[in-house]
Amino acid sequence: GYEMTLDEINAVSDGYLKDLLKQPFMRMKKRVEEFTSPVPVGRLLAFAKADNKPVKTVEFLQEALKKFDSKPIPSVTQIGDVKVGGTV
Repeated sequence: GYEMTLDEINAVSDGYLKDLLKQPFMRMKKRVEEFTSPVPVGRLLAFAKADNKPVKTVEFLQEALKKFDSKPIPSVTQIGDVKVGGTV
């Protein structure tokens, strides 16, 4: 099989994310759990909300995003009380 590099996994296209949302829940869940960056997960969540996806899907993506909150995101810089970058 073809192995994706971490850069490829994290630099996912909007088209790929939208296709992922059309997949059966368990398949989409497995793919999301392979992401190593919160960025595609946040974008996926935005698409899920925009497309009125089932609550189960939206809640799963919100939980998946929370898992990244516990990890430091190097691209986030603190300016006063305002975080810049990294968040969706």
